Amino acid sequence: MATITVFSIPKHYEDLARWIWVGRKNVPDATETRLTLVNEAAGKIRVVCLASPASSGPASASYFFQLGRTPVLVELVYRAQDPKKDDYQAAAQRMVERAILTR
Repeated sequence: MATITVFSIPKHYEDLARWIWVGRKNVPDATETRLTLVNEAAGKIRVVCLASPASSGPASASYFFQLGRTPVLVELVYRAQDPKKDDYQAAAQRMVERAILTR
């Protein structure tokens, strides 16, 4: 079982770069991957993924990106040994690809 949560930027962070910096500090041993995904509303977007190291127990992947001027985080939490973890990661990426701005 996994949980996927979508967050908007916390009020006390200036921008997406600061948010990612804090993410790196919170999980210093995370693997960082830079992706270019095609969002249905915005076209190509850059995504920074911070994934916790592979081990037993809880694991996470944080997908930081920006739509227009709005920073967004899609956070995936799952069990590291879950046989469906690749499916969960694909679902989180699909959420990034289908994200739209609302008012």
